[in-house]
Amino acid sequence: MLRALLTFLNVQGDGTKGWVDGKVLRLVFQNLLVERNEAVLSLSLQVWTALITELAKDSPTRFAQQFGPHLDPLLTLLTTPIGISRHPCPMDPSLFIRPSGQTLVLPGIVVPPRGPSPSQVPTQEPERKRRRKSEKKEEPVSAGHNVDGHMIQGDVDLVGLETIIKTKIAGATAMGLAMSLWPKEGVLVVFQPRIIPHLKSPYASTQLVVAMTVEEYSKAQKEPNPLKSVFLEALIDVLNSDRPAFYRDLVSYMQIVRSQCQALLNAFKYDGKVAASKIPTIAVVVQGDVDAGPDAFGIDKAERIINEDFTRLKKGMMSAQKLLSSQALTDARSSAVHAIEEAKTAKAHRDARILAAAASAYIASRELPKKLNNIIRGVIESVKTEENFDLQKRSALSVASLVGLCSRTNRTVVSDKVTKNLISFLCVDTSEVPIFHVNSGLRDSILSLRKEEDRREHADQATFEREAREAAVKRRGAKEALEQLAKTFGAGLFTSVPKIRDCIEAPLHTAFSGDLPSNITQADVTLGQEVVDGLSTLRALIPKFHQDLHPTIIRLVPLIIKALQSTFSVLRYAAAKCFATICSVITVEGMTALVESVLPMIGNALDLQCRQGAVECVYHLIHVMEEDILPYVVFLIVPILGRMSDSDNDIRLIATTTFATLVKLVPLEAGIPDPPGLSEELLKGRDRERKFIAQMLDVHKVEPFELPVAIKADLRSYQQEGVNWLAFLNKYHLHGILCDGKSSL
Repeated sequence: MLRALLTFLNVQGDGTKGWVDGKVLRLVFQNLLVERNEAVLSLSLQVWTALITELAKDSPTRFAQQFGPHLDPLLTLLTTPIGISRHPCPMDPSLFIRPSGQTLVLPGIVVPPRGPSPSQVPTQEPERKRRRKSEKKEEPVSAGHNVDGHMIQGDVDLVGLETIIKTKIAGATAMGLAMSLWPKEGVLVVFQPRIIPHLKSPYASTQLVVAMTVEEYSKAQKEPNPLKSVFLEALIDVLNSDRPAFYRDLVSYMQIVRSQCQALLNAFKYDGKVAASKIPTIAVVVQGDVDAGPDAFGIDKAERIINEDFTRLKKGMMSAQKLLSSQALTDARSSAVHAIEEAKTAKAHRDARILAAAASAYIASRELPKKLNNIIRGVIESVKTEENFDLQKRSALSVASLVGLCSRTNRTVVSDKVTKNLISFLCVDTSEVPIFHVNSGLRDSILSLRKEEDRREHADQATFEREAREAAVKRRGAKEALEQLAKTFGAGLFTSVPKIRDCIEAPLHTAFSGDLPSNITQADVTLGQEVVDGLSTLRALIPKFHQDLHPTIIRLVPLIIKALQSTFSVLRYAAAKCFATICSVITVEGMTALVESVLPMIGNALDLQCRQGAVECVYHLIHVMEEDILPYVVFLIVPILGRMSDSDNDIRLIATTTFATLVKLVPLEAGIPDPPGLSEELLKGRDRERKFIAQMLDVHKVEPFELPVAIKADLRSYQQEGVNWLAFLNKYHLHGILCDGKSSL
């Protein structure tokens, strides 16, 4: 149906667009709020954009007339809070309409009261008339299954929080675009009373969605106008004011905290035999509740119970009662502490999301205040900690926009500082970027075989896994932001954001333009880590670099090759992974450098670390390039084969693993065109390697060998083949054993 609508929109001629009206817009918008399939959701947003663009193309007033009567119900649906596990916040099904125009009826969905709507649509019919009209058309309640029922119910457990957030983002995008197309003379009157109050909603998710809506409006509306100014004032108020004590959509967390605190006090009363008069009473209503007042139970009172009150009550107990009730009190307090931490974490996550969305909306206006601290803090915190990828990606894009704005307005100190922070976040994940000083003791080892995270047993595995997950989230957000910078500035990236180039190039030049500084292993010297971070940053970002930046990167290749020969395993590891990625992106120049400069290092019998770096580089190369390595397989297989009998165990192991992958690709290499950019000498060498591989894989293709001494016998065919094979192995400095399969019994 959605593709059909797009097809109909492309039909040209008078009267071909008469079907585009408010009801069609409402149906498509409704679909944005309930669609679970991501591809269909994206298509729905595409259809929505095409529809409202068509409707507002000739007359924004006509668009407002058609969409105006549907604005309030759709805004109400869009701003419906997002619930939590076992506590959904359903949308009002009576605000949905069917294609026939009748109201949707879903039995079993009860919508709790959420207070009055912040506005009314003056163009709507009177309430009584609307209700009577609706009652006439309403169909009888059907027992049939509604595929969108769980989305309307807001069932987080069944449909998933990520899915609901995607629909909210799509709805915010659609509403923001609609606001940008509204007639200029009426946009302030219509949207100021409908949007601004929601920025102070008692529901965290409502504030989030409205802030995203304002952001999308600011992106689409590039011209200054009174509504944008009003939004900026409201956003800066959100960013500068204190967050509420708690949110209504998280009230179940606070109710659990209250229950656990009450259980702790009951343990003192019944297990500890403490007099009831000494035990504090706690309010029944909790913060975030509809009826909450200044004395409502909150986190501060809960923490007082588990700390000051717990200590006071326990101190006043008899020694015998302390002993008898010790375990019960400890368990009750632990449960209360856990509930408090969960509530505080949930509240902190919602705070961070709202502040990030508000900061992103301000950045989208392309206007920046004099003081940027709260705006930077809002989006950076989201980049660092936001586990939802869609929300983190939005913040990452906003950070990139912020850096661009600062760069264009000569606020380079800010842009440099933010960029440097992003690079540090990118390198925080030790599973991707090893720590130099932790691994500096490894010299004659291949780090790819000895990653510290894979070998060490952690005393607190749960803590380690949590920290690893947090580091991965931080790296993901920073990578998104830096990639967006590369996309935004293109060929001018290193000029507009010089900190990126500086963080990549400066450590390499310092470390490898001459001899490696002797003090690099000292604890207070950061050069080693800067080299690792620079190589890792280049590896992460080069796939997104504009091709005009490639010559700059190629000029760094000699330094990276020198890093492959470093005495430190960790530097060879970082250089190997970086060089492999360079070859996958800048294939001709990278692979030419590999064949001419890196592969000869594999045969350096006098330098173990040189051989280790070269073999490790090839190991990562075949994993990064995958099928793109085919034209170069014959160059790699012979050097790697020779290292399978190396005196170093690490080299033998990684060479064997690499050879096992390469040899499977040999049959696919036949018929592949010659790779561009290689010299005639190298291409001739490839023909020799092909001949060797053919002989190695088929003993009958081995060249006949004439014995240098005379023997008084004629060799049988299998004997001659054995001699030929041994001579072949000797010629290429390989090892082998000739076995006689016959037995004499």
